[in-house]
Amino acid sequence: MTADAAATGTATVATHAFKKALISTGIGAIVVAVGLLIANLDRLINLFRRSGDSAASAKKQLEEFNKAAASANSTVAYYEGQLKKVQLSYKPILA
Repeated sequence: MTADAAATGTATVATHAFKKALISTGIGAIVVAVGLLIANLDRLINLFRRSGDSAASAKKQLEEFNKAAASANSTVAYYEGQLKKVQLSYKPILA
C-alpha cells in the first residue's frame, strides 16, 4: 500500500467519524439536514410541482362532481314536487 492510499483511507475514515460526531450534536444535525435539502433541491421542486398538478386536477374533478351533484339535487327536488302534486290531487278521492 502506498503512502497516498493510506492517507486517503485514513482521511475517509476520519471524515465518516467527523460526520457522525457532527450529526450527534444538535447544530450538526441541522447542518446535515440543510445540506441534504440543498443536495436534493431538484427532487423537492419536482415533488412539489407534481403535488400542485395533482391538486389542480383533484380540484377540477371536485368542481365537476359538485356540478353533477347540484344537477341531481335539483332533479330530485323537481320530482319530489311533482309527487306532492300528485298526492294532493288524489287526497280528495281517497278521503
